[in-house]
Amino acid sequence: NINYGKDVKIALIDSGVNINHPDLKKSNIRNFKIKDIKENKNYCHGTFLCGLIVSKPHNENGLIGIAPSSEIISIKYT
Repeated sequence: NINYGKDVKIALIDSGVNINHPDLKKSNIRNFKIKDIKENKNYCHGTFLCGLIVSKPHNENGLIGIAPSSEIISIKYT
């Protein structure tokens, strides 16, 4: 049986996730910060990793993640 990550929660500790990325807009992602830091927009690596896991294509050229039905809890630590 394949469930594509349904009912799975994944904690991603990295640079944060750009939830406005076209392939991630339909995904269930929550961003958190674990220490008081200046807000920056350096989401590159965290967004890349999140895309590998939960991306859902917004067009025929997009790619699909390995667990697109899972929930990502993104913890930003820089």
